[in-house]
Amino acid sequence: TEMKDYINFLGHTVFHPCLPRCCDTNSMREIELSKKQLEQEYNFSINALAYPNGDYTEREIQFAEKAGYSCAVTVSHGYNDDKTDLFRLNRLYVGDGDSIKLLAVRASGVWAFLKYILSTLARSKDRIKWRLFLLLETLPVEVSNPAGVFLEV
Repeated sequence: TEMKDYINFLGHTVFHPCLPRCCDTNSMREIELSKKQLEQEYNFSINALAYPNGDYTEREIQFAEKAGYSCAVTVSHGYNDDKTDLFRLNRLYVGDGDSIKLLAVRASGVWAFLKYILSTLARSKDRIKWRLFLLLETLPVEVSNPAGVFLEV
């Protein structure tokens, strides 16, 4: 509870089920009870839901709105703008072992750019383009090859 002034906690259901596979009653209960428990037991203000495993349908969106959530996040990668549905918000993946450097690269948009450059270089037969790969060697290990491409220069 000491972190509640610094972190926005999200509802995430009680038992982490695949919501679209639940009956209406169970899906609504999971969404609603998660919010209620966090607010009552920890005095958190829960305004957002994170769909377990990113699984949701129109039904879960309706249940989330009915339960009093203001928005919900998916596991879809990307950025949001003023046209993004508040109950289908994109987000950036952060793994348990990811460093703060990797998070900064992903959040800045550099991650997507590096993946594009590496995939372009991997398809290229032009040796000059391959030389650009050397620029990536100055990056931290965890971000130097985001596309998982192995190149020979």
